[in-house]
Amino acid sequence: MLLKFSDGDSRFVTIDDTNLNVRNNEELLKSILAGYVKNRELINRIDDAQRYNEIRTQSSRQVWEAFQNLVSDPNSIYTTKNYYRDIKIINVAILSQNVATIDFQAEITNPTRTEVSYKKYRSAIEYDFRNQSSNYVDTLKNPTGFIVDKYQVTQILDEKGKK
Repeated sequence: MLLKFSDGDSRFVTIDDTNLNVRNNEELLKSILAGYVKNRELINRIDDAQRYNEIRTQSSRQVWEAFQNLVSDPNSIYTTKNYYRDIKIINVAILSQNVATIDFQAEITNPTRTEVSYKKYRSAIEYDFRNQSSNYVDTLKNPTGFIVDKYQVTQILDEKGKK
């Protein structure tokens, strides 16, 4: 089995047998978790739909439906015109077998980059790995069976308590 995970910041490739236990490979697990957060939180108006489809294959029905509602809400950042957000992963902490936190910084800007601001966030994720019973295309997008069961984002305030 060949597994390849890559994003704009890094490339991670591993070759292993079909009995791969992702939980035992900390670097691979952290890469999957960071990739999920980056795909979900990035807003670039170019490949959003493709990334959201990948999020669908990696989310429980409840998490996916909540995300769909957020993305389609006329008052959300996802539907705000001229709002772009780049994501830089700062830290991935695996707290237990099924829980992790991912700290990230969002660079928020407009199309001409005349306005730029930064905010830090922490995502808390409850996840699992399940056998894929969906279609072939979804299995290709999520070969490990990684599924997010709960997802929560909180803004991290600086030392002075300012946002």
